[in-house]
Amino acid sequence: ERYKTSPDENARTQFRRQIKDDFKDMTCRMIEDGVAETAAAIASETVGLDALCDLVDKVLDLYEAAVVKPETGSAVKNRRAQVTISINQEGNLKFHSDGSQTDLRFSIPLIGDVPAIARGGSVDWVFHDDIRNAPVADDSIENTPELVEAIRAWNAKVCAPEGEVMAAEGSLLVYKGGGLVENPCLRRSTSVAAPEPKMIVVTVDHILEDEVEQQIAMHLPESDNEGPESGED
Repeated sequence: ERYKTSPDENARTQFRRQIKDDFKDMTCRMIEDGVAETAAAIASETVGLDALCDLVDKVLDLYEAAVVKPETGSAVKNRRAQVTISINQEGNLKFHSDGSQTDLRFSIPLIGDVPAIARGGSVDWVFHDDIRNAPVADDSIENTPELVEAIRAWNAKVCAPEGEVMAAEGSLLVYKGGGLVENPCLRRSTSVAAPEPKMIVVTVDHILEDEVEQQIAMHLPESDNEGPESGED
């Protein structure tokens, strides 16, 4: 929100423009990488982009109603909305949260990997918070069956399988973050790491203004930061 926005844009107009610009840029990059123009053009088809933008608008309607404080009629100060569209990214098999990065996250897994969510009352927070119990971080076993099994064993001690709730494609998931509660919502990916993961997830966060630059550096390539039109959606 408000990152590389035009003077006459509100947040909704900004997000719609940036989403369309980014998908058009994706088409260009796919062609540069050797994808046939007809196939690459699908990424920036008007009908699909309009539908995606309409979905983001509807999620923002719900999100804004959730973050507005009834007593003041306005959202929490010093936080900005951040819309992220994740495509074909590897999921995190380990139970995790957003820490204090956000107070509330709305997420819709449209295609592919859907998370398993730990019921709050089923989490062993003492075990979870003790860093001595974390799976061994050893570069020599990264992306190996041994590490996957170590993570699964750790997950089962954090939250037993019967304490998990499975999400579904197209569902709206609402996560309380560390900016709102002491014990934020934990979830994990349910897909084993694959060379070419297939997933699309739309996420809306409420991040601290102090962390905006960090988020930009984390999610946007350096070349995008320099352009006049690209931005964090």
